[in-house]
Amino acid sequence: MAESEHLSQGSSQSSGQRSGQRSAEKGAWPEDPLDAAGATSQAELVVRALCEGVGKKDVEILRPLLADGVVYHNIPLEPAVGLEATLEALQVFFGMFERIEIKILAIATVDGTVLTERDDVMCLNGVEGHLPVMGAFEVDGGRITAWRDYFDMGQVTSILQGG
Repeated sequence: MAESEHLSQGSSQSSGQRSGQRSAEKGAWPEDPLDAAGATSQAELVVRALCEGVGKKDVEILRPLLADGVVYHNIPLEPAVGLEATLEALQVFFGMFERIEIKILAIATVDGTVLTERDDVMCLNGVEGHLPVMGAFEVDGGRITAWRDYFDMGQVTSILQGG
């Protein structure tokens, strides 16, 4: 598409290009620079896979996504250090709820750290509870080396009490 055609399509960019397109002189971008999930980096793909895997409540699905020395820290609680300790903590968490779903509301990646705004949905005794969570995931070599979740422990207590 010629530069003048970009202008005729209502572009507001000063270069005359629409977002996501480049002129032939600058080199072509792929049709869709994002993967099917909308991830913009390998680190983000790993975190999205982990969030989806949590819903399956099977630690073996999560194992390949976590580094051997991973530190998993729910900030109000003590951290789990190492892969086996992290998987054990997750197994305890999975056993507490009938169903778990992590809904990513917003996600950003900066220098290998993926930040998530989430709605973690947990079902206990047929009652669904929603927990707002901010997460930080450090990813190196395609594996999570640190996972920190920030949330209000009072809301967790309320969910566990059926409220």
